[in-house]
Amino acid sequence: VDFGNMSIGTNNDTDDGSPAPFRLQNNGNILINVSINGTSLWGSDPSPTANYQFKIDNVSGENNSFNWSNSTTTFTNMPLGDSIVINRLNFSDATDSAQIDINITVPAAEPPGTATSTVVFRGAR
Repeated sequence: VDFGNMSIGTNNDTDDGSPAPFRLQNNGNILINVSINGTSLWGSDPSPTANYQFKIDNVSGENNSFNWSNSTTTFTNMPLGDSIVINRLNFSDATDSAQIDINITVPAAEPPGTATSTVVFRGAR
């Protein structure tokens, strides 16, 4: 996910598709739970922080791909350690995908330069 150049205090997210969110697809043959973790994005505001968040959403045309009520479907601070965020991601072709939206706000004390984070997704029974 590339947010390009952003100014101090500005906010952007992938909810509107620009930039595009992460998309996960279960090509296996069992329901899986998916966890997420990410390294800190900001030097001036280490994770977990409201300035770096994620949420799980449906992929257009693939509603009911996962258990909505037991998944993280509202913006939540990106965890540093594994946290299960998608419950029972389906494997049937018509409903086997989930979208992970990212929401960032550049902290007031962040120095100029490139900010990066490595996001890891893990699937397990």
